[in-house]
Amino acid sequence: MKRLLLLCLALLPCFSLLLAQTPGVTVIHGRITDDTGNPLEGASVVLAGSKKGVQTDPNGAFTLSVPKDGHRHRISVSYVGFTTQEVAIEGDAPLSVRLAHASAEDEIVIGYQRVQRRDLTGAVSSVTARQLKDIPINSAADALSGRLAGVEVTSDQGAPGSDFVVKSRGGGSITQDNSPLYIVDGVQVDNALSFLAPQDIASIDFLKDAASTAIYGARGANGVMIITTKGGRNTNGKMSISYNGLVGFSELPKELGVMDPYNYVEYQWERDHYLSPQDSAVIQMYAQNWSDVASYKTKPATDWQHLVFGRHAFFETHNVSLNGGNASTQYNVSLTDNEQKGIMLNSVFSRKLANFRLDQTVTDRLKVGISFRYNNQVVDGAGTTNGETTTTSSVQSFSNLRQTVRYTPYIFGQNPQTYNGAYFIDGTDVSAGNSLSLINPILLSAAQYRRNTTNVLDMGGYLNYTFTPWLSFRSTFGYDNNNLRADAFDDTLTINSKLNGASLPIASITTTVVSTLNNSNVLTYTNAQGTSRFARHNTISVLAGQEIYQTETKGYSITTKYFPVGISAATALANMNLVAPPVGSVQPLPTSSDVLSRIASFFGKVTYDYEKTFFATATLRADGSSKFSSQRMWGYFPSTSVAWRISNEPFFQKLKFVNDAKIRATYGTAGNNRIPDFLYLTQFVTATGTAPNTTPVGYGLNGQLNTGFAPSSLGNNLLQWEVTHTKNLGLDLSLFEGRLTSTTDVYWDNTQKLLIDNPSLPTSSGYNNQFQNIGSTSNKGVEEQLSGFPVQRKNFSWNVSFNISFNKNIITNIGGLPPIPVASGALGTASDYIIQKGQPVGSMYGYLSDGFYQISDFNYNATTQTYTLKKGVANDVGITGTAPQPGVMKLKGLNGDSAISAADRTIIGNAQPKFFGGINQQFIWKNFDASVFVNFSYGNKIFDANRIEFSSGYTPGANLLSVFDNRWRNVDDNGNLVKDPVALAALNKNATIWQPSVSGSSTVFNPISWAVEDGSFIRLNNVSIGYTVQSNLLRRAKVTRLRIYVTGNNLYVWTHYSGYDPEVNTRRATPTTPGVDYSAYPRSRNYVFGVNLTL
Repeated sequence: MKRLLLLCLALLPCFSLLLAQTPGVTVIHGRITDDTGNPLEGASVVLAGSKKGVQTDPNGAFTLSVPKDGHRHRISVSYVGFTTQEVAIEGDAPLSVRLAHASAEDEIVIGYQRVQRRDLTGAVSSVTARQLKDIPINSAADALSGRLAGVEVTSDQGAPGSDFVVKSRGGGSITQDNSPLYIVDGVQVDNALSFLAPQDIASIDFLKDAASTAIYGARGANGVMIITTKGGRNTNGKMSISYNGLVGFSELPKELGVMDPYNYVEYQWERDHYLSPQDSAVIQMYAQNWSDVASYKTKPATDWQHLVFGRHAFFETHNVSLNGGNASTQYNVSLTDNEQKGIMLNSVFSRKLANFRLDQTVTDRLKVGISFRYNNQVVDGAGTTNGETTTTSSVQSFSNLRQTVRYTPYIFGQNPQTYNGAYFIDGTDVSAGNSLSLINPILLSAAQYRRNTTNVLDMGGYLNYTFTPWLSFRSTFGYDNNNLRADAFDDTLTINSKLNGASLPIASITTTVVSTLNNSNVLTYTNAQGTSRFARHNTISVLAGQEIYQTETKGYSITTKYFPVGISAATALANMNLVAPPVGSVQPLPTSSDVLSRIASFFGKVTYDYEKTFFATATLRADGSSKFSSQRMWGYFPSTSVAWRISNEPFFQKLKFVNDAKIRATYGTAGNNRIPDFLYLTQFVTATGTAPNTTPVGYGLNGQLNTGFAPSSLGNNLLQWEVTHTKNLGLDLSLFEGRLTSTTDVYWDNTQKLLIDNPSLPTSSGYNNQFQNIGSTSNKGVEEQLSGFPVQRKNFSWNVSFNISFNKNIITNIGGLPPIPVASGALGTASDYIIQKGQPVGSMYGYLSDGFYQISDFNYNATTQTYTLKKGVANDVGITGTAPQPGVMKLKGLNGDSAISAADRTIIGNAQPKFFGGINQQFIWKNFDASVFVNFSYGNKIFDANRIEFSSGYTPGANLLSVFDNRWRNVDDNGNLVKDPVALAALNKNATIWQPSVSGSSTVFNPISWAVEDGSFIRLNNVSIGYTVQSNLLRRAKVTRLRIYVTGNNLYVWTHYSGYDPEVNTRRATPTTPGVDYSAYPRSRNYVFGVNLTL
């Protein structure tokens, strides 16, 4: 023992010497920026040749320990969207690394795999968080408008929380949903943009061709939007706290021109004298003799549009995120609060969002992650389109927007907030909801209560296990629960109460719960890490997987009528189904539904590349959907794609300005099962009235009313998948050291087996119609995406991105059926759109307007003072219901005879744009930054149903658009009715528009070409100016970044459209009737002040 102790003591100096010679470490510091000097948060800094690395903080700074072993070390710096760069370490001197933009280098997720963009074989458009940072708005959908080539994103109207339509490459389906499939962090989620805060999104990739979408099978025919939320990062255990806050206000940028008090009363006098017999009550309402009319020239106008939509609506958003982690654990937590008042009275939007994401490396082989999102959203206000709970056309015609335009344009010195419609000149009262269906819009707003409450819980998780460097397994699970409750109350003032509630208050509650479950399991083989000679030149990846997707939709609705007068909305909604109906009446029956649908899928994918020069991909997916019968349940969707990087070829090397050039070609199929459930079965319904008048219909037995069941539709067990066949050619270029990049795609999409409701069944079937797979459409187009950096200097940079898309859509087959008229539902008019072979989807259908009838079109009888239409002149009495007279609107005949009839209808417009796109410019000068974004659309038409409604003289007392100030007149300057042709011609020598029609409501609202307007526009969508504060005081306060900014959204629109805004689509439920503007909530202009703070 002593000898062992002495030996140890003797060797101690040797151990000390060895310890002294053990290499130490050098701590290096540095900062990573882009080529304009902006810090890059989350950039990866890795010691070359090792797995040791860190990520940069929000200021772009990093700290890394490097072995002090005498070797010359290098670090590798990478960041999504930038070229990876290696930098030599020189002692412990601080490093400053600028990464160059290289949009061809970033990674995106396609078909359950992450790939380099520069190696893509399919067509993809992308938006990153960096591009979204200058758009301080609450809607992720609005942020995408005009930014994705080939993708149209359109809000249906301007109400806070309003729905939107996302359509890729024209949309293939004629009658069914053309929305894309949404994937959020690897999990399928319906309508994902509606519950994600823009501040939480890291990137959005839109897959457009079958080579990219076929692996997703079901619902991939309309494209796939892959959304990646912000995750954690390695901060060596330090937590980063970020705050993004903004406040601002919205305003109405435009009003419709309406008649002033004098022109309004003059027209009412003229209308009354033109009618036979005259309406003496209307005369009493405004002027008992012509001299009284002149007094209205000095009467102040009441601007109801301003009173209802003219407020400066305040809004604010607060977003706080916590981000951090270490080498094995990364997390991101964010909370968002949106509070927004709409520009319309009683219109309020409130949303609370919580987002949590955790990624955990358990072992070198096992990595797991979970995500959690919660959205509580409350939308108050009746809005403009859905002010009434019924869908009957008679009530739709009394929209809320209508009242702000058509209500009398003056009041007798009273408060417009309480004005009850007493506008007889002698003070006699007329009820606020008078028999003319004109209601004070302020009182109407107070008489309606609407609250839509949405609670969304979304959870996801994944497990990734690497068996070997060449074999891995990934399982993903998702659960989504969307709970919507819609409360509605209509007081006695409303049209719904008058028509459906016996002029008593009426209330309804509708609840819809949609739950989805999603699980996918994928096994992947790759030789990318191989070291063999073959693996060094040839990379092969093989993927096989299985997926299950289930959706359950539960619905419940109850309507209660006959509440006592004076009851509040809160009391009524708390006492549903407790009101005894009047004698002889019954309460509507509650309704409920429960629909379960499932999709089971199997898929495989093989990819190959040879020395990053030649690429090939092949996929196959099989989907079985419960929406089809067992004979047609399964759909099979293959695709293949190839690419050739010609810039790697020796013959291409002479083109020094070309850094990268790749040609792509794809072909494949994708399926769409977004059709109603149970169409393959003959369905039975209870015999009740039409909603909301769901009074049971049946027969009496034993003193009770017994309801029966009746078939409602003829099932078709041969229904099958809608299938889109896609061909795509693409060219990717990177020029001038990455200063200019271009992506060009040319595509041919053919969608077959489209679902159409065949209205031409044999009468022997006992049914009028049946859904059948008999349609097909074609979409052909070109897309171009450009991005560049024209100026890159030390203190100034200018970056530009541009995209434009051309598309031509045609219906190529409707199963041999004759053209199928379709009703949009605006104004209760029928057949204002049509499905016709050889024409685009969304073709507007109606009559061609031909100005107005001239005196020369008639023979005049001086004795009877009557005009008779000359032979051969177009006669529209069969359409308007009244014999033509000089000065009324004239329709054009097309079928060769002079009698205008339904046979003279034709296509009068189409909502498909010829091209659309956007251009974004970003400028940086020292600590200042600015951006300007403009989006545009050209060639689309808008069916302005408002124009028809607001130009009708059918309703007495209703105001008109100011364009009718210069109408054809029948009353002279002395208030006398003019019949003589010479005097009438002299009176109207400068008239530019017809006399408003006073025909009955069944004929006055015909779709005409005058109401179809050019919807082309150029929108100054966003202008933002910011300043990043840098000071020692902030550093001492441990503030790593502080940016303040001001922004204007929707600042100006260059357009010929006469309505509120050309981006409108109020009939979004079906692709057959796009581009309708009827009672749309006006889009607002926003001014914002915001701050970005990082600790």
